Amino acid sequence: MFNIRKEISLERWPNDCKVAVVPIINAEVFIKGHGGPCIQPHLSNLTPDIANSGWRNYGNRQGTTRLLNTFSNLKIPVSIAMNSYLIDQEPDVFEEIRIHATHNENIDIIGHGLTNSLSAVKHISFEEQVKQSLNQIQQAAGHEQRPQAWLTPGFAAPEDSAKILVDNGIRLSLDATDDDIIYELKSSTGGDKGLFILPYSMETNDISLCMCQGYTGEQYAQTLTDYIYELASEETTKAKVVCLGLHTFIVGTPAKAFHFKQALQTIQQIPNISIAVQTKMTNSTDANPWRKWIGIIWLLVEVNLISANIFGFSALFKVLPKYGIYGKYCELSTVLNSTNEDCTGQAQQYQNALTLGIIFFNLPSMFVGILIDKFGGRFVKLIAIIFHVVGWLALALVKPDKFVAICSHPVHSIVWNHIGSSLSASIWYSIFQVLIDNGKITLSQLSYVWMSFGVLMFISSFLFLDWKFPILNLGYTMDTELEQIQTISTINANNKSKWYTNIYQRVGFWKYLLNSLYILVVLYLSILLMPNILLSVTWYPWIYYISQNNKTISDQYTFAFNMASLSQIILCPMVGLCLAFRAEQNPKQKLLNVAIMQTLAWVLNILLCIICMFVNSTVIVPALVFNYMARSVIVAGSQAVISTFFPSEYIGRLTGIMWTLAGAITCIQYGLVHLTADILRSWRAWAIVLALIVCMSCHLIQI
Repeated sequence: MFNIRKEISLERWPNDCKVAVVPIINAEVFIKGHGGPCIQPHLSNLTPDIANSGWRNYGNRQGTTRLLNTFSNLKIPVSIAMNSYLIDQEPDVFEEIRIHATHNENIDIIGHGLTNSLSAVKHISFEEQVKQSLNQIQQAAGHEQRPQAWLTPGFAAPEDSAKILVDNGIRLSLDATDDDIIYELKSSTGGDKGLFILPYSMETNDISLCMCQGYTGEQYAQTLTDYIYELASEETTKAKVVCLGLHTFIVGTPAKAFHFKQALQTIQQIPNISIAVQTKMTNSTDANPWRKWIGIIWLLVEVNLISANIFGFSALFKVLPKYGIYGKYCELSTVLNSTNEDCTGQAQQYQNALTLGIIFFNLPSMFVGILIDKFGGRFVKLIAIIFHVVGWLALALVKPDKFVAICSHPVHSIVWNHIGSSLSASIWYSIFQVLIDNGKITLSQLSYVWMSFGVLMFISSFLFLDWKFPILNLGYTMDTELEQIQTISTINANNKSKWYTNIYQRVGFWKYLLNSLYILVVLYLSILLMPNILLSVTWYPWIYYISQNNKTISDQYTFAFNMASLSQIILCPMVGLCLAFRAEQNPKQKLLNVAIMQTLAWVLNILLCIICMFVNSTVIVPALVFNYMARSVIVAGSQAVISTFFPSEYIGRLTGIMWTLAGAITCIQYGLVHLTADILRSWRAWAIVLALIVCMSCHLIQI
């Protein structure tokens, strides 16, 4: 039995709206001799019942067109709850519905049984009615139009209806009238699948108002606007929803359609309102399960294998001199009749290239985020493949003393790294170093091998990612629960308002961009990443000096430094679990979790800065450990906060802007690197970073 009610933690709908208004046109057929709604009840016993049956048929033949045109002209989404017998009994009406649903993404079809003449199908079990209805609609309208939502005719649903609906692929049911929030029913016997419940309000149903209470069109329209306005003005921590039950033979008649259109125009102007189509929860969360899991596994392998995160680039500091890169910066010095080669200047050039690469690694993220939100992940990944190829080709063809060439690899890798780079992927540069040192392969050959992975990336783009173009799309989408409810924002805020008005009124995207939590997360990430970046750039020269110019020891520690990034495969999920701890209970718990993780990252980075001020072998291992712990907490924590606290429709832009600002602030690193040229005096750079981190103690006010 599906008898466990699960509350859904949804404070706002997409577009920052408090109330989602869900219009539902009921396209129904009634079997002759089995009655139905009547406009002239005293004539219902006649055979044939010309007055009442003709009135209902008028609704299908004229009211359907009138309502669809109203919604289309106002550019408002609508769902159509359709009896499947309509397909054969009213083929012209069905064809009009099918065309609208096929060519307009804001119109979809809800399963609504076989017919509303319940006595005509009482010999057919509820389960069989569900199967027949869904199959008939799918066969006639196409696979993509198979309903994901259900409204039982006359609410004549048995006790086990929820299980039957779930077993037949239904994700959302309107068979409830007991609330104004969406909730989920789960089975007491276990199982992952649940059934979302969208309450179908009786207070806004045209049969309730116009047939039962006898409202005029004007009274009906006023009731709708009053109901919705009051919901939108209430102080609440939960997103509300209200269904507008519409029947073609009531609201589809000219007089009531006139007042209903005026009501819709008024509703569009109410603040904090979205008019939504609710059935496209997923295209099919049950379709192609093997493909989804293979996709998840492949993309996980891909980001850990192919991306080669730029933070591991310092492992090549030993390899690059073999190819004469910046060899002119090495100088011969004579001490006590002994001639030595001083390559401090050469190492400084490598550090400069890596520093610029890290800066440019983040700067374009804002534009990448906008592209992801606008065009989808596949589109951006195809662009990233181009940068991937150019970046590795630059490293394969790198020539001595070409600063632009050596910078080209990290810079051209930025887009690919943004679209799918794992923190642990920095290990590959150390593996490259070992292979090259042992003569197994050359840097150029390795670069060509990694460049060739662009072919696999291209294939996976079409197999496992989607975009927002109407061709070659996946047959499934990932289930993001209620985030996939499609909404169109109201005209008053997002469409009519000037951009500067949206900023100071904090409407839509601007509300989240100017949110105090978002600003704090951005500042936190930008400042607390500085020790990790500085250590990544200065690690090899620092170790080389501590080991008294012992290249073997320096290589070993650098290898360990990059291989230790594998720890983030464990550390990052642990951070996510800590942030999610009891987070569903209330917003304060979520904020407390964030504050605790911020404090942990703050303390770890303070310790890291202090440790790195010393120049002796006893601090090497602690620096390595604290570096990856701090990096995991701040990076995973910041991105988890963005994805948890903010709507998914803005995540691309919010994440991109966060990393772009982090990259801009990181520009200070270019100056700090020069302070580390003299290793014994490198504490100056760490002192500056430490001072900035201490200033971030302002986060403690959250606790």
